[in-house]
Amino acid sequence: MISEIERTAPNLKALDQYEALLEKERAVTEEFDAVRKEEQEKAKRFNDVKQKRYDLFMDAFNHIAGNIDKIYKQLTKSNTHPLGGTAYLNLENEDDPFLHGMKYTAMPPTKRFRDMEQLSGGEKTVAALALLFSIHR
Repeated sequence: MISEIERTAPNLKALDQYEALLEKERAVTEEFDAVRKEEQEKAKRFNDVKQKRYDLFMDAFNHIAGNIDKIYKQLTKSNTHPLGGTAYLNLENEDDPFLHGMKYTAMPPTKRFRDMEQLSGGEKTVAALALLFSIHR
């Protein structure tokens, strides 16, 4: 039996190695927790900036979209057409407006709905002026 114990030769440094591994595991866990906390803070800052960007964009968009029809009506009304034309601005994707575009539609008085490309040069100019004036209003 003694010869059997001597053959197995127990590792007397095992406890020291175990304690060293525990210390290393603790240090890695602390580093991981610190990096995770830093990542969460940066993700929160990113989301805050993203939300602020969205809010500012939507404020500007709603301001422009709210004024564009009134201004276009003022620019296109006449004695023969006292109501003027109609113009509106729509987002293609309201959830994430930065991934898609927006659609600007202008209908001059006595004209049916058409794409902007089908309007005459003068009609496009009046529509562009209405958009410009609504931005600066």
